[in-house]
Amino acid sequence: MLRTPIPTTKITQMERYTPEQLLSIFESCLKAGSIKAEHGLLYEAWATLFSKLYLTPEELIDQMESGQHRFGGENERMLCEFIKADCANQGFFILNVIKKGGMMDRAALVMIADLADIAGFVHEKTTGLHMLVTACDKRVRPALIRKAGKELLSNVFDFRDIPALFVVLGLSDLSVPDLDAIEKVFSKEDLRQVMSRKRMGRNALEVFSEFSPGVRQYGSKERNVFNFNPAIKTTSLEEGAVSPGDAPVNLKNISAPPAKATAGKTGEPDSVSAPGTPPRSTPLKPVSYPVTKKQKVMIVDDDEIIRNLLQLRLKLLGYETCGMAESGEEAVKLSENLKPDLVFMDIMMPGKLDGIHAARLIKANSNAHIIFFSGHSDQEILDRAKEVQPAGFIVKPFTDTDLRVTLHFIE
Repeated sequence: MLRTPIPTTKITQMERYTPEQLLSIFESCLKAGSIKAEHGLLYEAWATLFSKLYLTPEELIDQMESGQHRFGGENERMLCEFIKADCANQGFFILNVIKKGGMMDRAALVMIADLADIAGFVHEKTTGLHMLVTACDKRVRPALIRKAGKELLSNVFDFRDIPALFVVLGLSDLSVPDLDAIEKVFSKEDLRQVMSRKRMGRNALEVFSEFSPGVRQYGSKERNVFNFNPAIKTTSLEEGAVSPGDAPVNLKNISAPPAKATAGKTGEPDSVSAPGTPPRSTPLKPVSYPVTKKQKVMIVDDDEIIRNLLQLRLKLLGYETCGMAESGEEAVKLSENLKPDLVFMDIMMPGKLDGIHAARLIKANSNAHIIFFSGHSDQEILDRAKEVQPAGFIVKPFTDTDLRVTLHFIE
């Protein structure tokens, strides 16, 4: 990712630092124990350091995997300790690198950090490892898979009880190097043992065997194949959120993280458009939907906006909705006529039948797979839902990745 900062005094000063001076910033913060206050600056120091030392993320990964240390093993260990301390102190620095960084920044994080520290850090119910897997470009991700290894990828779970490997397998831009990295880390028997923490649904070997031939034959898709920004209500909590890394900084002579802008190429705008708005020089293109899959999907929720949003997102993933209901009673009656293959079922709904009871009745009279999606995930709800043996459980607010990952593991 090309990051062209707006020229400022502090950016100019940072770029004039030598690698030794940049390393001393991290070392002094680590020794002083003043990590939390410095994240905006430290993120810039991190990006500047590795941009000075390496031309590309691939060069950085190749050299570090081969044991070459451009700034010395002691300095790498110091940076590793810095990251460990940051993970223990709310992880503001690594959040900046994961969410704002380019490929070089994340590649350096993958190669420098002890990924067990990243996996042990949790932000908004999601582990740092899950966030890093989702954020990494496909040129960096194979190195992440190799370094994380079997133990972390199969035994670190997020709030959905999904291991990090399932997040990898659910990404839309998987490539042949990703598959090679997975096969290097996991045997077939290892993959067979990887499942959700509750041991429900399909195992990783089934999913891997299903799509890997297609990836090897046709190559990977671009990551934004599923991106769509309609001007409608979303259930994502991330929109409009303020990054904790934007806190003020207090290093000498440098006061705050610099603003950023994207440099436009010829024929492209040199400013960032609002989400969902195409660049002024780019003509509007019709939305191209994937080929519709054969499964008939029914959506059950008492909120009309949620029903319509889920219907749209499923259409973008290639699933056609055969019917929608706003109560458990209506869902049971509708399923008798429609015979859906897949039912997305809210749990807390008005009426005599809640979603769990309605799902039990639907399954008694059909072979439909049930996916619960609910804002309630307390233990009592989960125990009741588990009795129905659902194909999945998605916690609201859900994202496109939640849907893709869940649908991947349904036969």
